[in-house]
Amino acid sequence: MKKLICLLACVVTSSAALAGSQREGTAPETFAATNPPAPSEVKVAVLPFWAANQRQIEIARGAILLNLQRHRFGIVPATASLVVCAQETDRVVKADAQREPGARIQREDAVRLGRQLNARWVIYGEVEKLECDISHRAAIDLRLVILDVASEKILYWVRWQDTGSRSGSAKRSSNERRIAVQTINLTFDELKGALPPHKMGPEVTEEQVRQFIQAMGQ
Repeated sequence: MKKLICLLACVVTSSAALAGSQREGTAPETFAATNPPAPSEVKVAVLPFWAANQRQIEIARGAILLNLQRHRFGIVPATASLVVCAQETDRVVKADAQREPGARIQREDAVRLGRQLNARWVIYGEVEKLECDISHRAAIDLRLVILDVASEKILYWVRWQDTGSRSGSAKRSSNERRIAVQTINLTFDELKGALPPHKMGPEVTEEQVRQFIQAMGQ
């Protein structure tokens, strides 16, 4: 009953957080029905998202890695920092001869790379759109997939589309970063209700993601 209440709360929060956005994908209760393990028992690899440019890749990756850290997931490769983890992951991805450089990651790619990284789950996806117009409206179209390496099955996927959320900042880069962080935080808020009870850190902020992408040279 507590899990059901939490799932319902997450859905209400999701609707309020990105009013006007469109969502499609796995329902949180469907993911909960798979009886996922506690985050601390799962090693997760985050593969670089397909996106228009490297900065958008790092925005998505930074927000996801920070959310995984917030929920106490195991992150692989296990390194001293999230930046080094991302760099090591890139090294493995670039060395993969079975995939065309710059191509979208497919399920078979995620399985193969997940095994190389010794991951139980792999997160990958695409940033189809992340932009801000002169009216300070930031738009996003993002798909995130969680795949179980052993079974090669997709456990959860979600696609968020928001074509015009107004932001308070006059900086285009800040607006784009803000809507991406809000969207990915929202995704993990959904997952929170489907996972076993676990300790969490503070909510991931835009400033944390800004620092991550700066450290990645973006």
